[in-house]
Parts: sequence; C-alpha cells; structure tokens
Amino acid sequence: MRLQMEFKIMSNLTEKPKADSKSVNLKRLLLFSGLGAIPIGIAVCFIYVPPSCACRDRGIDASGAYIRAQQAYSLEHKTFTSSYQSLGIKEIPTQTPLFNISTEVSKDKVVVYGTPRDVPTDLFRLGLTKAETRSFVNAAFYDKKSQTPISISCVSEKSTLEKPPTPAFNGEKLTCPVGFTSK
Repeated sequence: MRLQMEFKIMSNLTEKPKADSKSVNLKRLLLFSGLGAIPIGIAVCFIYVPPSCACRDRGIDASGAYIRAQQAYSLEHKTFTSSYQSLGIKEIPTQTPLFNISTEVSKDKVVVYGTPRDVPTDLFRLGLTKAETRSFVNAAFYDKKSQTPISISCVSEKSTLEKPPTPAFNGEKLTCPVGFTSK
C-alpha cells in the first residue's frame, strides 16, 4: 500500500497539470500568430513604395521649358545661349528625386540629358527593389538652311542608369538614338 501511495505521488509530480481548453487554445493562437508574423514582417520589407508621388518629375518639365526658351532665343539671335538670365527662366535642377540632369550648349545645339538615379523603392529604402526609370534626352538644333530651331524629345524604351546618347541631326531632321522613341 505504501508503495502504491509513493507511486501515485510520483506520478502526480511528473504529470503536467491539466489546463482548461481556453488557455491552451489561447497559447496555441499566440504561438501560431507569432510565427506567422515573421514571414509577414519580411514581406513588408519588399512592399513597393513609389519614388515620390504620382506627379511628373520636375526635371522633365524644366528641361522641356528650357528647350522651348532656347528655341525662342535662337529665333531672335540665330544662336543658343548658356545664360539662364538671357532666357528669362530659372536654372534646371541638376538633381531631382528620379534624375541627374546635365546640359550641353553650343552655338548650334542644346541638349538636356536626364540620367535616372538608382532609387530604392522598398518600404525601408534598403535597396531590395529599385525604381524602373527610363532615361530621356531633349535636344534643339539650329537648322542653318531654314534658319529655324528644331527640337526633339526622346525617351528610352527600357529602364537604364546610363547617360542617354545625343540625338542625330542629318541637316534636315532630328532622330532619336537607337533604343529611344520620340515623344
């Protein structure tokens, strides 16, 4: 009898106390939701966040205004200028949220290059995803035959981080570089 009592006491010590089903279900729920949160947390890092807003990049608009101002200036002066003051416009920003912008001015041509920047678009800006931005080039050439400026705007067909090539002028018309389309 004494042996049975000792065995019963020992078995009571080794047995887990029975919990009510509500607390067991709550513990399981917390465990599974905690484990499920890890992959969800990792996936959140890859959420695509647009580089800025749904509006256009100000560099594209500024370069278009610059080319139009250069055309107006060249109609009057038969040449292009590198002076923003002579054009009566603000300077083109050299860097915007999406582009590095550079200009090239000579007597008979003006070219504005929009080279895309390497912009991370994931939620925490870790560089896990990048913006797919296409480069652009706007150009105006002075046509000596007709004594008028002609212009073209070209956009790359694929996203790239390379500086775009200059459009070609054959003396009559401007054409976009290979891999670019006129807009």
